[in-house]
Amino acid sequence: MDIFDDLDRRAAKLKDADGRPSQSPFTKGQVNIARLYRDLVERHDAGGMKLASLEGRTGGSGSAGRDFMDAYVAEGRAIQRLREAIGGGVALEVRRVRRSARGGECARLIHDRVLVDAICLHGKSFRDVLDEHGWSDAGPNIKALIPALSAALDRMQGYG
Repeated sequence: MDIFDDLDRRAAKLKDADGRPSQSPFTKGQVNIARLYRDLVERHDAGGMKLASLEGRTGGSGSAGRDFMDAYVAEGRAIQRLREAIGGGVALEVRRVRRSARGGECARLIHDRVLVDAICLHGKSFRDVLDEHGWSDAGPNIKALIPALSAALDRMQGYG
């Protein structure tokens, strides 16, 4: 289970005004691109270990190593395209500088890429992301991150 499964489960428990289950905040396409991104990055990161082990080998035709290298490079390019689509925008911007209610540090910007990586790659919750950036984990702040993540996932799909 990942955060998207958890959000679906929570939405199913909530009822709208007509008594029907609430909808998940993310579309199937958004969830699919988030999981694809996670899988690509995990596989690519693990591939670095395989590359290190291939360097020590000698003999043979070497075609398996070349095929792996070609796939590894193509995967890296796909990850780069997805990251470029995320862009350098800001998911949650500080409007005024003030200490958090818990007496901690001042809230800091939350960039789109940081949000996507935290949620999709590291399995963090929205509350975790807010806390790590000095924000209160109150409902309005969480509600502000959801459309920011949705928009980033849409861009990763090629929309917008």
